[in-house]
Amino acid sequence: EVFPVNPAVLIIGTGYSGVMRVPDSVIEELNSKGIETSVMKTPDAVDYYNSLSEKGKVVAALHLTC
Repeated sequence: EVFPVNPAVLIIGTGYSGVMRVPDSVIEELNSKGIETSVMKTPDAVDYYNSLSEKGKVVAALHLTC
């Protein structure tokens, strides 16, 4: 368990060039816990995080690599 309270959305940044890969099993596990999971290049992840945060969503972001 990573979060004391599950976020509505988890955004995973995979680096500037999108090099990092997130296994499907990880995404499936998060989704099974009711956590919407978005995996994208880090610059896009930052923009997405900011847009959801501004709307008052409970959002978590993870940056895996550069």
